[in-house]
Amino acid sequence: MSKLKHKSWLITLVMLVVVVLLAVFPSPALAGTYSGGSGTSGDPYRISTSDDWTGLTSTSADWDKYFILTADIDFGGASLTPAGNSSTQFTGIFDGDGYVLSNATITEESANYIGLFGYVGSTGQISDLGVDDIDVTAESYVGGLVGRVYQGTVTDSYATGAVDGDYDLGGLVGSAYSATITNCYATGAVDGDYDSGGLAGYANSCTVTSSYWDTQTTEQSSSAAGTGRTTDEMTYSYAANTYVDWDFSGTWVADTGNNNSGYPYLQWQPYSSTPEMNVEGNSTSIADGDSAPSADDHTDFGSAAPHERPHRRIQVCQSETGGHKT
Repeated sequence: MSKLKHKSWLITLVMLVVVVLLAVFPSPALAGTYSGGSGTSGDPYRISTSDDWTGLTSTSADWDKYFILTADIDFGGASLTPAGNSSTQFTGIFDGDGYVLSNATITEESANYIGLFGYVGSTGQISDLGVDDIDVTAESYVGGLVGRVYQGTVTDSYATGAVDGDYDLGGLVGSAYSATITNCYATGAVDGDYDSGGLAGYANSCTVTSSYWDTQTTEQSSSAAGTGRTTDEMTYSYAANTYVDWDFSGTWVADTGNNNSGYPYLQWQPYSSTPEMNVEGNSTSIADGDSAPSADDHTDFGSAAPHERPHRRIQVCQSETGGHKT
């Protein structure tokens, strides 16, 4: 055998070995590109840009990993695709860390299981996430945050975008089975043919605690889960039977400055709250929010006779950030 033929035979043999090895031991799926992290509980993938989010939604191999949002993301009206579907559910952990995803559309008119997260599975968790003005349109199992939650959890989150489709539509979650939803709310308009609800379109065997929808802005008088409240009850200074047991010291902020249209927002959102104040003049208190003071309020802080030395006292008191209407 000539040297040339021998060399050619060796190259062919090596190539055959490589092909066999790749077939037996396929290379692992490539992870998405993010702003840092390794996808573990101690070092979650960091999402801080629209490119990071696109990396998440386009890399199904990562949908069982850990993520943390590290900045607000305004998508500038872009069209998005969901994270998680019926074939590959999102079973990872997504910690919004109080930040907000906003200003986008998700339109898949003939598709099912559509939302910012399309399908959240049994170990999937979404928490501390705001979703502002992300409108979702699909056929069924459509939600402002999640299309369908199957044994997963959604905690301390909200959605304000419009939801449009045929059936199983909800302002927060389209469909939920054996899911846990805690301290959430929805305000976006929901428009469907049937099984449409302000918070959830369909819910079975779920645990839903202190979660609400605005019956006026969602245009929904009912929901498969949650509690309906009017806009007045859900906006500052909040009805006593709304946002029950919510953490207004570490997770949520009462919107005293009308930055979020009066609805509570998450701690890391870049708003400055207006402190509640009482003004007291001549021992008469004028409470915060007193829009129609009477003459008895002594808004000029009292008066004194010409022969008397005036004594006027102004007391300004700042209360805690939370508050309820009585």
